[in-house]
Amino acid sequence: MPDENDRRDRAGLEDVIRAAGRLAEQLRDVATTTGTVAEREAAMLATIAEDVRDRVIAAERLSAARQDEVLAGFRRSAHRGVDLAFDVAGTFVTAASDAFGAFVSAPRKEEPKAETVVQAP
Repeated sequence: MPDENDRRDRAGLEDVIRAAGRLAEQLRDVATTTGTVAEREAAMLATIAEDVRDRVIAAERLSAARQDEVLAGFRRSAHRGVDLAFDVAGTFVTAASDAFGAFVSAPRKEEPKAETVVQAP
């Protein structure tokens, strides 16, 4: 009877792992869709902000401000910092997602069956 219970337990665990895999795929799809929408909204917000900037600040004033060496240095550093933050976040998210996906879809090994050893008298 213990063999039957062990087999049921393993089958139940496999069902849970398959369900977790399906859930992970669905969550990945939701996250991708959410990220796509968020990126579009951020791009739209940036476009609106640029339009407001162009209406409020004279082109000559903006050009002069961009020529300032100190401000230009800060601008380059800020761009590099944002790129670095997204590189780290993107690497972490994709590595975690890949690791979880590999875990839930990895083939499971069957436990070796216990052999009954009969010793000769």
